[in-house]
Amino acid sequence: REYLNIVNRSGEHLMELINDVLEISRIESQRVTLDMHTCDLHALMHDLDVMFRVRTNAKGLQFEINGVNEIPRYVVTDENKLRQIMINLLGNAVKYTKEGGIVMRFAIKDQTSGNMRLIAEFEDTGIGIAEEEIGKIFEYFEQTAVARQSKSGTGLGLAISREYARMLGGDITVTSRLGKGSIFRLEINMKEGRESDRKDKTSHPRVVSLAAGQKIPRILVVED
Repeated sequence: REYLNIVNRSGEHLMELINDVLEISRIESQRVTLDMHTCDLHALMHDLDVMFRVRTNAKGLQFEINGVNEIPRYVVTDENKLRQIMINLLGNAVKYTKEGGIVMRFAIKDQTSGNMRLIAEFEDTGIGIAEEEIGKIFEYFEQTAVARQSKSGTGLGLAISREYARMLGGDITVTSRLGKGSIFRLEINMKEGRESDRKDKTSHPRVVSLAAGQKIPRILVVED
């Protein structure tokens, strides 16, 4: 079982590497396009909260998301690319933070005639980045010394995230102190949207619990 787990983890790592390399190839050949549509920004933040709170709780870290109520709920952007950027930035913050916590902050600036600029900051109390390495972390296959020692990641997540941010009219910048933590700042352009323009207008109420008296169900999830 231990050997099979090693094979499985190695296979997952290889698949992640292959997918990242393919994505970089698509970006460089300009075959990556934006899918701009109206999305629920607040729902996206809720999904990230649920996804990462499990990880931060497991490590005993604090996790806060601030400013969501101060930004519009419905916006026009490429939701999948924005989601991937945030997952990459949050994933790194959780991976390299052993104590303390992570804070996500949101704000809007330059809001005129339906256009706006989203500001998202991801601050952690993790290991930080040495000054001489900050200029390298957005390059393909580059990792910090600590990341290389932990043998985790491919060195492509931040590079892909920055490419996506620039496609969305913005960028990702970072300030960091070794041993103290880092702040990654995402800025992208977007437009204010309307709920009536969403692709999926179907309302799906969230499940909160099983009805009283039911047996715990067994659920099978299958994919190819």
